[in-house]
Amino acid sequence: MGGEVELVGGGVRSYERTHAATQGARCVIHLAALPSVPRSIQDPLTTNEVKVTGTLNVVLAATDAGTQRVVFASSSSVYGRAQELPKTEKLVPQPISPYGVSKLAAEQYCMGLNAANGIEVAALRSFNVFGPRQDRGSQYSGVIPRFLSQALDGVPLVVFGDGAQSRDFTYVDNVVAATLSASERRLDGPLICTVAGGSAHTVLAIYGAKNLLSTSSTDAASSASRTPRRAARRPLTMVRSWSITTWPSLPANLTSTRDG
Repeated sequence: MGGEVELVGGGVRSYERTHAATQGARCVIHLAALPSVPRSIQDPLTTNEVKVTGTLNVVLAATDAGTQRVVFASSSSVYGRAQELPKTEKLVPQPISPYGVSKLAAEQYCMGLNAANGIEVAALRSFNVFGPRQDRGSQYSGVIPRFLSQALDGVPLVVFGDGAQSRDFTYVDNVVAATLSASERRLDGPLICTVAGGSAHTVLAIYGAKNLLSTSSTDAASSASRTPRRAARRPLTMVRSWSITTWPSLPANLTSTRDG
């Protein structure tokens, strides 16, 4: 991608600002959101305003501007308590937080406005995204940025519970590739797609890769540093067959995250 970039200040809660930003766009990639499940529990009203009303504004503004397509950054949080393996788009969403509920509601607005107005829509449900320059100090950071911060600071890595909790971690470059593919490829109808690495990694596996997280030989936490907590296992996920690239292994992505 190249060319000039125009920066339009404002937020998606304003239809007027959103409408101004979508003028002349062939495709709108909608990434605006408030991060964090805990934050959504603390402030569900603002979460709803930004992610639900904001998405409605984006799709309506894009429609009014004659935009061909909207690609919406949804989330694996819509699956919630669904227990089936692997996680696929065929599962009935069962979100368990305002964050997941708002992402699902936003997806449904995309699908409904596709049916009503004909604008092309794609919703990408990404799993546990990580990568360079991710905020390591935020209280909402995931395990990889927290481990990276601890390793670079030379302090013990803290593992909660027995470390058997598993996640499908998705490198940011893979999410970018999926997003660009969804913006460019032919769509035969509204698309909902899982974006994931396709395999699960436990917290202990990330802990075991501590040498990749740090350029020093600082030792990591022993089991004495672990705080007892019942582990919750996250099952494997499945990516739709239209994925366009062979993605590097988790160790390679951890190294890129450290060096980024």
